[in-house]
Amino acid sequence: MVQLLSCIVVLLLATLGPVAPAAGSEERVEVEDCFAREPVQAYLDRLQRRILKYWRLPDEDFVPDQDVVLRLRVERGGMLVGYELVSWRDRRLAENATVALLLAFPFEAMSRDTACLAGQPILTTLRASP
Repeated sequence: MVQLLSCIVVLLLATLGPVAPAAGSEERVEVEDCFAREPVQAYLDRLQRRILKYWRLPDEDFVPDQDVVLRLRVERGGMLVGYELVSWRDRRLAENATVALLLAFPFEAMSRDTACLAGQPILTTLRASP
């Protein structure tokens, strides 16, 4: 039986600094302030649920409680503009996480309240548990 797994989206804090203003806006937002906004947290939750919808455990046996970490960037229109595998132990889980990410996009377009997130690195941690 294929199980859906938990997914946690968190900010890559190593890139702190001002976020460029969104098109049509003069507002500059610090990365920490951007990720602290309720609309941004809600957007990340929806993004997380969308990826989770597509991530599946391998059919074969695997060691439980493993993480696969992906770094991704999404542009304001919801298109995935880049991603990379950051860490994993099981190649099959990493492949399935990558497939899930690619099936999940395009994501919803960002509103004015969430536009500060556009292009920012986001770490997505997918945990394989039984």
